[in-house]
Amino acid sequence: GRVPFNDLLKLFNTADLTCLWSWVEAEGLVLIEAMAQGTPSVGANGYGISDVIRHGQTGYLADDLDEFADYVIKLFKDDDLRAEFGKNAKRIAENYRVSKIAETWIKLYKFTIDELYPLRYYNKERKHRVELVKEFVKHLPRVNF
Repeated sequence: GRVPFNDLLKLFNTADLTCLWSWVEAEGLVLIEAMAQGTPSVGANGYGISDVIRHGQTGYLADDLDEFADYVIKLFKDDDLRAEFGKNAKRIAENYRVSKIAETWIKLYKFTIDELYPLRYYNKERKHRVELVKEFVKHLPRVNF
């Protein structure tokens, strides 16, 4: 059922691990919320979840239920590893703060307006514009292209 946000943060603070076995998530907001509280995660290696969990750094991504169970057991047995993943998770979750996301979008819009839009008038080939975009997104936090 639904849990009030403040209660949710308290739960994440007391959790040893967050588990999400779903093959398709828009992004896995619950994982980001857990990571922000320093909770490591185990999830299905599927759409959305694999964009949030960094395998071997903030948690584990499993390809099947047996592997999922093995990762859960591994993290429950190793307090130091859980603490390390939790610390990494908290650091990575900073990239998902509203201010960081807004900053990224502003950079993207400025790049589009200042760099890409004028190229239309110089008859630059699409391939050239695509290469510029690929180079630009390398400098954005966690953007896959």
